[in-house]
Amino acid sequence: MHKPDQLAVNEARRAFPYVLDQAILGHPTLITRHGKVVAAVVPADESTQDNFTNTPTLLDLRGSGQTWWGKDVAKTIRKLREEW
Repeated sequence: MHKPDQLAVNEARRAFPYVLDQAILGHPTLITRHGKVVAAVVPADESTQDNFTNTPTLLDLRGSGQTWWGKDVAKTIRKLREEW
């Protein structure tokens, strides 16, 4: 595996076409700020592209709270309404 280049933010900004060309060739580039890595430009096929394109939605939560209401949902709701 190719060791990633490291560029400071200002260098990376000036060399962005180079950074993209490196990614196209399969070579990642780490971006640093004050000597600490803060970002990475990686080839798209190596990225965790699913993290960006498969953003969770409310539908993904469907059914996740089924046990919160107990066995008798209607009874739980009545009880909650009585509190108000």
